[in-house]
Amino acid sequence: MVAGTLFVDVIEVEHLKRKSPFKTVKAPYCSIVIAGTANKFKSKAAPYHGMKSLWNEKTTFSIDDATSPKLTVEVYDKDGSKEVNLGSTILDFSNLIKQEKALEAWFPIRRGGKKDQKSRVRMTLRFEPTQSQVGEKKVEPTPEVEVASAPKIVERALTATGLVMNEAESALEDEEKAALKIQALFRGRSIRKKLNTATVSDVLMSESATNADEDEEPPAPKGFFSRLCRAGICA
Repeated sequence: MVAGTLFVDVIEVEHLKRKSPFKTVKAPYCSIVIAGTANKFKSKAAPYHGMKSLWNEKTTFSIDDATSPKLTVEVYDKDGSKEVNLGSTILDFSNLIKQEKALEAWFPIRRGGKKDQKSRVRMTLRFEPTQSQVGEKKVEPTPEVEVASAPKIVERALTATGLVMNEAESALEDEEKAALKIQALFRGRSIRKKLNTATVSDVLMSESATNADEDEEPPAPKGFFSRLCRAGICA
């Protein structure tokens, strides 16, 4: 059994009956006890109107390893100086301790071991374990984390830096090779352009020279010009 505190709220009761059909319920109350504990709770006697009585009372019970997980509720009717037993109910709250949840419900009242068709009591039960057990339950071992020493950290940093430098150098070499290829390509195009230009110029010059040679008249013999001059024909 987990140690802790059981919170009990006794809310109301309804459809109670006396054994004698000639007597009516007047002022019911309840007593609550847990086996193995010295604590016992007794509610106030509330007027019984409209087949029900409202209590709205709270109590607590300390639970330890030796405590029985059974709670007994006895309902009585206070009739003057008499206290008449109207029935009881036994609640097993072991599942409530495991689930750690509040439970509010109507519980049937039995009389003489027999369940009454309508008599019932409404209660709320809530269990809270002790703080020490809460801590023991929730604390989990911290996973071991490898802490690198200073030399290892430096070594890893240098390795990472070397990898980055190698990648940068490789990138630069690739860029230089690409630049050389581009320069060679443009240089080849320039040379071819010059060769083509020179060839055209040479052809044009040779053709013009040929045409000029064809247009020139052959020189006249010197004797011919002298004879014309003497004849008075040359100007």
